[in-house]
Amino acid sequence: MGVGVLLDYNNCNGPSCPLTGSPQFSLFGFKNRAESARGIGLANTVGDKTWFRGRGVYLILGTAECLPFYFSSGHFLNMAESAW
Repeated sequence: MGVGVLLDYNNCNGPSCPLTGSPQFSLFGFKNRAESARGIGLANTVGDKTWFRGRGVYLILGTAECLPFYFSSGHFLNMAESAW
C-alpha cells in the first residue's frame, strides 16, 4: 500500500481526498468525485461502491505521477466510493 490523494479534476488539481494505505470503507463527501490520483508508491484499489463492493480499479503510480481516471483506469471517472 502506498499513500496518495484522489483529486477532483483530471489534471491532478482541485479538492482532494487522502489515500492513507488503510481501508477507507467510504469516501464520504468525496464519493463519485475523483477524476485523477497522485501518490508516492501508490498501489491502492479503488471501488465504485462502499465497502469495496462493485467494480474496482488497481492504482499503481510512481513518484508523484498524475493518473487521470478517464485515460488510464478503464473509464472510472467520478465513480470511486471506497479505497484500500
